[in-house]
Amino acid sequence: MPLPHFLTHRLVFSSFSAEDVLRVKEKLKANDISFLVKKKQSNLSEGTFGQLVEKQIAYDVYVPNEDFDRAKHVLNLL
Repeated sequence: MPLPHFLTHRLVFSSFSAEDVLRVKEKLKANDISFLVKKKQSNLSEGTFGQLVEKQIAYDVYVPNEDFDRAKHVLNLL
């Protein structure tokens, strides 16, 4: 049974913009860094009534713990 991602991966980027996440994914791929993208969607039960549509989905990009420093370096060059 594999370990849960929160034990094996670290959050390297978070955004409400799918375009920004796409750029991050492309940069990580170009540098042979594997990643996971977790998508969180707001809903009315969380008190988001009237929230802008583009702010209803949050994207979190995780990389393996051993690649975290390299990923941060690569992404700082964006």
